[in-house]
Order: sequence, then C-alpha cells, then structure tokens
Amino acid sequence: MNHLKCACFIITVILILTAVHAYSAIIAQTGFEVAEGFPDSPGTTKVTAGFKITDSSGDYWEGGKAGYQYAGIWTNTKHGGAQSAVFGNNNTTGQYILVDPAGADGVGTVEFWWNTYSGSSTGTVVIQWTTDTLNGSETWTTAGSITLGSLLPWSKTTIVINQSGDVKVRWYKSAAGNGMDLDDVVISVSAAAGIVGPANGATGVQPTAILEWSAPSLYAPTGYDVYFGTNPTTAANPKVVDNALQTTYNPDPDLAFATTYYWQVDTYDGAAKQSGRPWSFTTKPEFVAKVACVGDSITYGYGIPDIGTNSYPAQLQAMLGAGYQVGNFGRSGARVSQISSNPYKGSPEYNAAIAFEPDIVFIALGINDCSVGQWETNEPVFTAHYKDLISDFMMLPSHPQVYLGTLMPVFSPPYAYPAIYANMAECTPLIQQIALGEGLPLIDLYKPLESHPECYAVDGLHPDKNGAAIIAQTVYEAIHMDVHLSAETLLVEEEGPTSDVYTIVLNGIPKQDVTVTLIPSESGQVLLKVNDIETDTVVFTPVNYNQPQTVTVTAVDDTLFEGPHSVVISHSCSSGYRFYDNVVISDISVSIADNDYYGKRVKVFLIGGQSNAAGSGLNTEYPAVYQSPQTDVEFWVGGRLPGDNVPDYNAWDRPADTAFRLLQLGSGNYQAGTHSGFEMSLGRALKEALPYDNIAIVKYGMSGSALMRGLRSSDGAGDWDSGPPAWSPGEGFNGVRYHVFKTSAVLPALQAIVDRGDMPEIAGMFWMQGETDAGNLTAANTYEASLNKLIDTVRADFSTPEMRFIIGRIRTVMGTYNATVRTAMLNVAASDPLTEWINTDDLPVNADNVHYSAAGLVELGERFADAYLSMAPKRGDFEPDGDVDLADFSRFAEQWLSTHCGFCGQADFTSDLNVDLEDFVLFIEGWLE
Repeated sequence: MNHLKCACFIITVILILTAVHAYSAIIAQTGFEVAEGFPDSPGTTKVTAGFKITDSSGDYWEGGKAGYQYAGIWTNTKHGGAQSAVFGNNNTTGQYILVDPAGADGVGTVEFWWNTYSGSSTGTVVIQWTTDTLNGSETWTTAGSITLGSLLPWSKTTIVINQSGDVKVRWYKSAAGNGMDLDDVVISVSAAAGIVGPANGATGVQPTAILEWSAPSLYAPTGYDVYFGTNPTTAANPKVVDNALQTTYNPDPDLAFATTYYWQVDTYDGAAKQSGRPWSFTTKPEFVAKVACVGDSITYGYGIPDIGTNSYPAQLQAMLGAGYQVGNFGRSGARVSQISSNPYKGSPEYNAAIAFEPDIVFIALGINDCSVGQWETNEPVFTAHYKDLISDFMMLPSHPQVYLGTLMPVFSPPYAYPAIYANMAECTPLIQQIALGEGLPLIDLYKPLESHPECYAVDGLHPDKNGAAIIAQTVYEAIHMDVHLSAETLLVEEEGPTSDVYTIVLNGIPKQDVTVTLIPSESGQVLLKVNDIETDTVVFTPVNYNQPQTVTVTAVDDTLFEGPHSVVISHSCSSGYRFYDNVVISDISVSIADNDYYGKRVKVFLIGGQSNAAGSGLNTEYPAVYQSPQTDVEFWVGGRLPGDNVPDYNAWDRPADTAFRLLQLGSGNYQAGTHSGFEMSLGRALKEALPYDNIAIVKYGMSGSALMRGLRSSDGAGDWDSGPPAWSPGEGFNGVRYHVFKTSAVLPALQAIVDRGDMPEIAGMFWMQGETDAGNLTAANTYEASLNKLIDTVRADFSTPEMRFIIGRIRTVMGTYNATVRTAMLNVAASDPLTEWINTDDLPVNADNVHYSAAGLVELGERFADAYLSMAPKRGDFEPDGDVDLADFSRFAEQWLSTHCGFCGQADFTSDLNVDLEDFVLFIEGWLE
C-alpha cells in the first residue's frame, strides 16, 4: 500500500481466515484504496459495512460515501484529489470509530498508519478497549495514545493490548487539535491459549479449583508450559506443566484459602514457543465474619459522597478484607429510646441487621437521643432500652460479640446543636456504665476525632469521608481478629546459655478460650517458657486476650558442633471460636551461636574465572603423578542446580556436585570429563607445603564469561557481577556466573564441611579471567572497579575479610583492550596487601594459542600455590601481627595438653583434636623461621 497516496474514505473490516504466522494473525483491517469498498478477496466482492462511526446518540454511517462529513470525521480532497480518512480539528471525546472482532479470541495489537496536516495546536488520539457489553455503562481501558502535531509525516504506531475474549477497540481525539489523516488500521490477535477457568480476576474461588485452558484458534499446539504460584510475575512461578499436551492442571494439595494465585500458559508449535497472558484468581476465605455496623446518620454516611465507598462501614470493609463482610445498617436520625419519634429498634435497618445474623456487632447510637427537646424524655429509658437492643443481638443464633461506641465530638455548628453538646455530658457516662455492666468492650470514638474538626461537614455534627476513615481505623483496630507477635527474629547463644524474649497477644475478643501452641522446628535446641513457666502453650481467655504473654527462648548448651544455626518457632492456633481456629500466625526465627568445636579445621581454596579456570588440558597429557587421585585433598565443582532455572550452557555447564570428591583428573567443569584445570597441581603443591592442614578446593569456571555486568560474549556465557541474577535467552545472563559460583559451589561446600562437624576456613581465591572483558572498551576501562567489587563481595559474602586473592594476569593474545585489563589487574594487586598477581605470559598453550595446555596448567597451579604461600599467615601467629613471638606462645600454652578442645584456638596444628608435643614442635619451628 502506498501510504502517501490514499483513495476515497472508506473504513472496512476484513476477517483474515488464515494465520499470518505461528504467533499472531490479522483479525481486522481498514483500508482506503478503492471508492466502493475494500476487497475481501481477489474478486470483485466489496465489504461496505465493517466499522461503525458512532456518535453519542448511537447513530452510525456504514461508509463508502465520498465527501460525507459526520460527527467530526470527514473526508476532503487536499491530497491531489485523492480522498482519505480524516480526524478533523473538532473531533473531540465521544466521537470514535468502534471495532468488535466477534469470534476472535482476543486482541493482540492495533497498528495505525497516520499523518497530520497543517494546524496551530497539538492533539491526542486515545486508543481504548473493553470486554463489557456496549450498553452505555461499559468501562474502557486506555491502551495507548498518539500525540499529534503540525505536518507530521506518515508514521506507524503499534499499540499492544493483548487481552482475551470478545474485545472492542475504539480510538478518538481526546481534545480539539490538529487533524489526522488515517490511512490504515490493522488489528491482530495473539495466538495464546485461552482461559476456561477460573476466570481471570475471579474471587471466592474454591481451594479445590482445577486450572483449565483452551488451545489457540490459529494452530494446534504441540505442548504447553504452565507456570503457577503466588508470584505476581506469572512466569517467575514454578513450572507445573512442562511441554505436555494437556489442557487442565489439578493442584495438589488443595489451594490455600484467601490467597491470590497467578498463572500463565505458554504454547509450543514445534520448537517455537508463544508466551501466554498473565492470569490470576483469589480463593475464598476459610470463613467470613459478618460485621453489623448499627447506628444513625453518621454510620449511614450522611453527606458523604459515594457512601458505598466512603462511609465508615465501607472503609472498614476495605481494611478488614475478604475474610469479613461488613453491613451498613445506619438509619438517619435513629435513637436508642423506643418511645422517641425515630427508635432504631423496629426500623427496617434494625430488621435487616437482625436478619444479617452477624458475628460482630458495633453499635454507635445515642447522639440523636441528646437532641433538642428529646433528652428529657429519652434519658429515663435510655439505659434499659439500650440493654434491650443489645440483648436482641446477643440472642441471635450467631451469638455475636457486641462492641459499643462512645459518642463522637460535636463542633461549634451553625445549627441548633449546642443542646446535643450539653446533653452528651449526661449520655456518655450512661453508655460507659452499660458497657461495664454488660461486660462489653467500649470503643472510644471521641478521642480520635476531637482534634480533627477539619474532618467534619459544615454542620459540625457529621464526619466527612476523612472523619469516617478515622472511625473505620479505630473500629478496625478494636475488632479485627489476629494474633500479634512483638518480634520476628531472636538471637541466643549456647555459651551461658543466653535468652531472648517476645510477646504474644490477641487483637479482638474471643468468645471462647484460644490456645496458641509454640512449635520449634528442631527439638532440643531451645527451651521455651511462657511467663517464666516451662510450657509450649499460651492460653487466652475473653478476659486476658489483650494482655501480652511473654515467651522466653533460651539456647540449649549441647555438645554437638553445629556452627551458627537457627530454629524456627511456628505457631498453631486452636479455639472453639471459629474466627481464631487455625488463624495464620507469623514465625519467629531464632539464631543460635554455637560453642562446640570438636572437628577439624579445613582450609578452603576457591577457584573462579572463565575457560582457563575451567581448564582445557587433556587428561592424557598430564604427567604420570596426576593420573591417580590425590586422596588427601578434597574437591567440589559448581554447576547447574535442580530447579534453579539456570539455562544449560554447552559442554562447559555440568550439574553441580552434591558432595566432596577426591581431587582427580576429569572432575572439573568440562562436562565430558576429558579435560582438567590447574587445580591438579595447585592441590598437590598446597598439600606438600602444608602437610598438617586439611585442604579442600572449591571451583567454578565458565568459558567465555565476563566480569562486567551485561557484557555479552559471542557465546552468551554471562557475567560474574554480584548483583541480583537475571537471565533469559533474549536478555542474556546477568550475574548468573557469580550466582552459580556462590549457590552451587561455595555455600553448599562450606555447609557440607559444617554438617560433618568440621570448621571451614576460606584461605584464598585464585582468579583466572579477563579475556572477554578485554574485547570491550567499557568492560576494559571498568575492569579495575569490577574486580575490586568482586573481591570485596567474596570476602563479605563468606565472612572472610583476611582471604588472600591471587590474580592470574591474562596473556597478550586476546582482546583489543588487553593492555588495559592487564594494567587493571596490576593496579588491584598493588592497592590491596592481601591481593597478588602472577605472570602467565610464558605458559605453554594449546594449538588455539588461547588455552593453556596440560603442561601450562600444571605450571599455572604451582605459580598460584607459590603466590599464596608467600602471602599466607605464619604458623603460630595467633595475634596476628606478622611475627611468632612470646605473646603467641602464651596463646599456645593456654591450649597445651588440652584434649578434645575443639579447634583449640588454632593451636592444634596436626588436626588430631589435641594440643600436644607434636604441635609444640611445629610451633617452635614457626617461631624460629
């Protein structure tokens, strides 16, 4: 179509019966090519009544009449005699073109071709959609807009709608402004699965609900992925269906009550995958507590706009949520006195409140009893009639809890309310006495409002919507049923042992006793007391419900080495009063500092980087000494973790270890097991120099990985940035390598050492990386900062501030900005006394002149070991101050001849759990060095 040469003004709809491609299809299109209509087939048949041009009266024109002008949408001949669809300068809100793509499963996009002619002001074309029936009360959602200006060229604007169902689309000028020539509009449908149930946005869904969806209408899918959970980002939820050809999913176990779930169905067409729309639904509450708000015009919401939203019962409903149903039974002018002109009892509102059978009743009456000429008559019967009203509610089958409200302030009104103000002084004490005598809670509404005259209407008697909000908040705080804990975390120590406390209290009066049971996740770790009595239960009654009960948590000093560990105290709630039965209570996390150290110290050395850290030396080329496993060095390799959703990454990406193995050829990152890295010689050299130390090596290397966040290597390996990990095939793998290094290598390896009763001590890290960053100017220029960040992060994440860090400086053969990265490495080492660099320029390499050969890797590991040993703290330097001296001997002597002294203040050099003569000899050797 030539968009600069439009024919006559005609707007049509073409329903395209075949898909344009696997993911979307055109379902409607306008065109202005021919005088009589837009062809819907290669023949002569014309469509002349597709779109409707509609005004507020509902009249429409079916198109095809050149020169016709109607409701601000008109044609002219300014384009060389040709005609086009034009939005005129006077086309304002309410004049629009409407599309109803009946039979299509939703709308994907709306595409406009348009330009503007001369004019002096700007305007906006608004694009909206609705799935409501077009009856004048439908709700339109704005999907996007086009901002107009004078003499803008032909442009294409695409608006994404992506909604399922029978979607109607309209576009219109929001205000007067420049006109727009509209040449072509295309509406497409996304080829996503359709929802069957539960309906999107549905509430009150049964916990036994089954998810059901329908196939796209454009093609027969070969499978579905379904993501389902409580994360509002639907695709971040667990995948519950994995490329399976089914259209239902039955969650097991049943869903939780009062919970919003989110789900998404992606469809496969062979290898191609189409993402689905995000859907959600909310399950029904386990029960609904009915709250009856009984009162006068203040309860009703007199003078408040939109009482269904802004009256205090309506605002109370919003605060209480789905587990409650609040009824507004306010009657304007109502009085407690049954001999008055407008008694509440017997009124339609009273009858409705009784029929409601509430579980909670809040009564706020009495102010009208105090009005001019009324109090003298009402005062003698006020108490009796108020008690009678209370009794009517308490005798209901629901046996509700009744709350009374005090009278509210009256502010200097221009009307005859001073009498009310004066009589309140006598009425208020009567309400207080009724509450006390009947054993009912009294909610003070006077104090929260007395300092807010600005929250009243001009009459000084009726609170406005802001005053109603204060009332709602006050009532909410008094009646909502909940269990409150004063803390989320506690800290205790076995040494001592020490204690920490928290309190438990109910909010809302129970009609029967409520028992809260405390359940530690591990028995024998903590001792629980409630109000200084050893017990694991707290019992609340209708009398003590609002009195905080103190729980004391004390660490148990056991003889097990666990390291720093934690216990979670969960809480279960049971009561014959259904609103407190199984109410959800928060957990308390208790951190416990251990004082038992009966295992061995293990020096842990970390390896990280890209392919020369992963290792590309052929196993068969390593010297004979490495062909057998090294039995005195442990080895752990990081990699993919089940459920971590880290993408598979060619031959270098292998599953993570779940236990330590012996250091041996083929156990590194290369998945096939045919290659190894410098860990082979590193482990042997360290063990030879430190024969009495227990040594473990933890490694993760990834070919092609970068250090700078967001840098895309040619093979998309991702980067080592320590920020939040984020990865997808389209966006790359930001932070994925450090995430894998941390979560699949270092943390589980350290935990495995702790779990067996030993103490891990990260001694050093060896870094062989930089070639990828050397190929990018920004990465090279920021390499120094990126490397400093990595070193700081590793030390902080694993609580090893004294960890030695050794950098293998990259060779000069790769990357345009290689020299910049090499210099950055030297600068990092020079600025940190605990960091060193080694030279790799002369190491033997493979035929690719990039990766070190087996011989090169052997030399590399030995150089790394030598660098660490030159920086390692001296044996016996307990202070540490760089020297072994008399002060250190005093520390050593404290542990002399100790048996099973744990780690013995690091004096057990031989790791036999004793400090004895052999350790003394080693200490003296260190002293004399």
